[in-house]
Amino acid sequence: MECLPAAAERPTPARPVGGFRFVTTTQIAMAWAALVNKQIRYRAFRVYWACHELVERRRAYENGCKRAREKPAGKQKFTLQELHRLVGGVGGAHLRADLRVLEHVGLLRWSESNIWFAEGPDELRDPAPALSMLARIGSRCRRVPIPRQTIRFIAGGARRVAVSTMLGHLIRCVFYKGNNRCSAEGSCAASWVGRVFGVSRANVVEARVHLESIGWLQRIESDHWHRQRYGGRAVVNLAWKRPVAHDRLVCRDGTEQPGSGGGTAQPATESRPRRTVSATELRPPDSNVKLLAEYKNQEPAKRGPTGASSKETSKKKATMRHVVPEDLSDTARTFELFEDAKRCGYVRGSEADRLRIFAAVEHARTVGDRNPCGLFSWLVRGERWQYITQSDEDAAQVRLKRFLFGTERGEAKRPVAVAPPSMALSEDARFVGAVRQMLARERYQGDAFHAVRREYPEWTRERWEQAVAELENARLRRVSSLAAATA
Repeated sequence: MECLPAAAERPTPARPVGGFRFVTTTQIAMAWAALVNKQIRYRAFRVYWACHELVERRRAYENGCKRAREKPAGKQKFTLQELHRLVGGVGGAHLRADLRVLEHVGLLRWSESNIWFAEGPDELRDPAPALSMLARIGSRCRRVPIPRQTIRFIAGGARRVAVSTMLGHLIRCVFYKGNNRCSAEGSCAASWVGRVFGVSRANVVEARVHLESIGWLQRIESDHWHRQRYGGRAVVNLAWKRPVAHDRLVCRDGTEQPGSGGGTAQPATESRPRRTVSATELRPPDSNVKLLAEYKNQEPAKRGPTGASSKETSKKKATMRHVVPEDLSDTARTFELFEDAKRCGYVRGSEADRLRIFAAVEHARTVGDRNPCGLFSWLVRGERWQYITQSDEDAAQVRLKRFLFGTERGEAKRPVAVAPPSMALSEDARFVGAVRQMLARERYQGDAFHAVRREYPEWTRERWEQAVAELENARLRRVSSLAAATA
């Protein structure tokens, strides 16, 4: 894994993108100790973190209303439907049972108007496991600023060893300092995480590789003595979001170009290196030491170029019968999976079903660190859409919109139909498209033409309408070409 440059050369945001929530090390230890000692199930552990996200979501909404000098639209209630969107699964009675278990243990109390969290081990029914884990952590009262994207990732169904690795690095690396800034760089040893959270060190190393592949964690260079004594230095990516862009774009000429945005995700399942041949071991005895006196079937091979073949191998179409990592990383092949799933009867072919397929892909790529292809097939073949969370659907929406209507869709080297020369936009159309995107980000509610006319009086209504019509025609041609390519 390639290391990052020094911290002084690496720009980092002052705060986690998307906000964060303060969770004390005592609360982390209480929740994990209850899980390890089988007082709660792993689903209840995820519900515990989903409740933290709900409380922080309400607080961010109220603060936004205060900054905008607006009155909040009544007291918003906490519902099981919103909790189910974060956790996934069956929901309903299962979520109510998990909440009752959490209340019985003493970790939280749930009501529609408020959610109360325990702050110390003395509020639990059995404080001994939490006190034992706190003794291994060391710092009891420190507040850890956990990014909300990370909280949603934990609630969405990440593996236990991945969650323990994330919590360990958050405790050792992320600190809240003065001037409203967060420091995300520190030292964390895999052996320390395994000793504190009660997991295998080898599994922690494997989970750390997966977190690096999705862009959540980044290792930096450190001295050998420092790694032996304190562990390797690492930095938690405060700007991390769910990786939604495809990792590799396969063009028509067979070349590859890196994806844009969404982290530097890589396939989590890689083949092991070949075993080296030992020079000290004896060779097995030959079955026939007597050489042949005459040549048999020794016709020389035909002349040809040596080395790997330079001919392009025809790639098979993506199918649900055998899903490969490229089908999940390349958006065009994901569309082929959607068409094959429609032929097999797993989905009906509507836009909602297409979103389900892409959300299952995002769930498998992010959560399935060992076998994402198998997890995707398990979700689609069994129609287990209840395991898809809100974060998965959000990532799928971004990926679909970027592919269908983003700038990537019009590039010449795309895996599907290449845009014809007639789709090239004029300067007016590109200007209008950029203005509309900027105003949409600013949530401008009025007519965009009047905003442009105030700054550029030379623009007329007729000129504006012509540019808008050109943009709409180009969008329709892109959609029709995509439908023809995936048919």
